[in-house]
Amino acid sequence: MGKPYAKWMTKIVTKKKILMKELFEAKKQVSEKCIPGYQTAKPY
Repeated sequence: MGKPYAKWMTKIVTKKKILMKELFEAKKQVSEKCIPGYQTAKPY
């Protein structure tokens, strides 16, 4: 367990953080589209 292992772990953690952020953003966008009047009331 040297430094390469630590680097590898950091990479995985960073990737996970990015994935979580992307997932959160995607969910937010979906909510804004699906819930009427969530952002601004748009006449269809």
